[in-house]
Amino acid sequence: MKFTEADKAYLIRIGNGEQHLPQIEEATQVVRLTKNGRRISSKRAIEEIGRNEFLSAMSRCAYHQTASRRTPTEETIEFVVPDSFWK
Repeated sequence: MKFTEADKAYLIRIGNGEQHLPQIEEATQVVRLTKNGRRISSKRAIEEIGRNEFLSAMSRCAYHQTASRRTPTEETIEFVVPDSFWK
């Protein structure tokens, strides 16, 4: 996904350096998202948890491989960036 200027500003506001944005944006292309063991799209994840929570999770998994976020109904969305992202 291509980040908007608002996305970039949010990521910087939550502690990411501008130099980190390209890696986070790249990770959005390869991240595997699951909810209740079933794959979901980035669009679906954003609909469920909101764009800022999605970006927050992406900023973590782009550097630490995994992240998870809770939906309002207490379900978990798992974010996993594959090992091949770093090779």
